[in-house]
Amino acid sequence: MSFLSILNKEYVLPNSGKIRLILSVGFGLTIFFILIIFSPFGFENISVLTEKLLVAFGYGFIAFLVWYVVLLSIKSSKFNKAKLWQIIIALIITQFFAGIFSMIYNNIIFDNPSYLDFFLRFQVIVFLTGIFACIYLILFMETNYYLKLIAQNSELLEITSSQITLHDQNPEKNLMISPDNIICIQSQDNYIKVEWKNDENRINSTLLRATLNSAITVLSNSDNIIQCHRSYLINLNYVDSVKGNALSKKCIMLFSGSAVPIARPKVQLILDRLGSKV
Repeated sequence: MSFLSILNKEYVLPNSGKIRLILSVGFGLTIFFILIIFSPFGFENISVLTEKLLVAFGYGFIAFLVWYVVLLSIKSSKFNKAKLWQIIIALIITQFFAGIFSMIYNNIIFDNPSYLDFFLRFQVIVFLTGIFACIYLILFMETNYYLKLIAQNSELLEITSSQITLHDQNPEKNLMISPDNIICIQSQDNYIKVEWKNDENRINSTLLRATLNSAITVLSNSDNIIQCHRSYLINLNYVDSVKGNALSKKCIMLFSGSAVPIARPKVQLILDRLGSKV
């Protein structure tokens, strides 16, 4: 993998309020412990432990506040992904502002002079202490990215596995559909007419250049879809009632209201399968 491809790699950004809070607290705690352990910013001059903890807490709170505002701005911008080079630039800008606020806090606590050399040295120390937090953020997004990718692929696989494809002679007109949404299929010369409903219970009708036998083959594993007539397949889940006399019976379909004829050899089978519905 080239360096350029690494920089252009996209990451899923943390947009959840819970994740923003956890990350921001994590950044603040990271800075707090680094200060306690390594004692930069004149910490070696503080001999009282409680005072050192209190001052370190102030720096940690600044880090928490700056990072929380940055992560909150990500949500406001409505960006879901960003490339690594964009994230690095954002991290540099974030650390710069964290350095400014931390230096102001440092000057208040230790009464340090404000001059350019001190400011530059202070920024270097802030960037060094912030590296751990930045690495943590990138690792989090790397993990978050792959977890979301796996979840999306699993969801797509689940959706795809529950669907079948009714083929047309023109592949561009193929109909991918869940068998549960098919109401009935009628043979019309060289075509089949598929009546189906969408998730909002709206009825659609699609005409495919195909044979009824091809649809029977594709739907062979769908227990509720049976051939009731030489020209029809029906979904038993959408049969509202069976009408007619001993010589001629029809299935009245839900939603579409279609009256589908039943071949005499199929009548008893359908009545048995429908049971109390008829």
